[in-house]
Amino acid sequence: MASLANWGNHPSPDWIKPWEGARDHPEEISFDAQAPNKPVVQDRGPQFSIADHWAFGGYPSSLFASSDRARRDFLIRHVANNMPPLPATAINGRRIEPNDFWRLLARCNGCRLETLFKNLPWDSKTFDLVINQLLDRGLIYTIGFMPLRNKPRSDLYYFRDTGLLHHLFNPRWLIDGPHRKHWDRSWEGFVIQLLCNGVGKRAEASVWREGDEEIDLLLNWPSDTKRWGVEISRSSNKRPSAGFWTASQWLKLTNEFVIHWGDCDSIKTCRRYTLERFLEQFDGA
Repeated sequence: MASLANWGNHPSPDWIKPWEGARDHPEEISFDAQAPNKPVVQDRGPQFSIADHWAFGGYPSSLFASSDRARRDFLIRHVANNMPPLPATAINGRRIEPNDFWRLLARCNGCRLETLFKNLPWDSKTFDLVINQLLDRGLIYTIGFMPLRNKPRSDLYYFRDTGLLHHLFNPRWLIDGPHRKHWDRSWEGFVIQLLCNGVGKRAEASVWREGDEEIDLLLNWPSDTKRWGVEISRSSNKRPSAGFWTASQWLKLTNEFVIHWGDCDSIKTCRRYTLERFLEQFDGA
């Protein structure tokens, strides 16, 4: 399966893309051709923060819900009526339970596709058919590893809509698990998708991993000499690991970044930003 296939797909026509809507400017100003000196104000609709889009997803009935109960009721209906259909049984005869599969898909978010497959009693053909359908419908997206001398590895996958992901994983996720690894991978996937459709939309995106060390996102501009390495964390004081510096030298990175929830500053040659500040600084890079 090709990495980063169909980046432009989205879960449904009314889904709000975080790389287009999360701005500080609720109105757009244009000019009437018949009256060029008179500005025309166009309302862009309700605004939202990046943190809210990550927490609640891009479906308007979830993102702008009047209460947690209303949001939960919408997501319950969405799962019941709008998820991609699954076959009743796998080719190997094993029965497919949709609720069990959706829960497992959420719990393995940010893992390799091979990891998901190993947790299912399906044959490989059924698995590939289902995953391709999820990619075509825009429920998930994939990102591949930068090729190394080791044997190839299956792509990582992430949910496009993190509100749906959080609901499927655990409707009480904000209460029960905001510091767990699952939420780190949720934020990681949200940031990767946003950057690859915004700042890095003309770049080739991949992941680097060697042993226990990794770089969450590599952005390589084929027509330029730029190669960015981005570490992504929900920590308020994320510091690049020793492996990050090693990888930076080996990959000849031109820019090193950390996107976290803390201060905007520098550690050696690595610059640290919040996601909002990063987007402000490098919009149109």
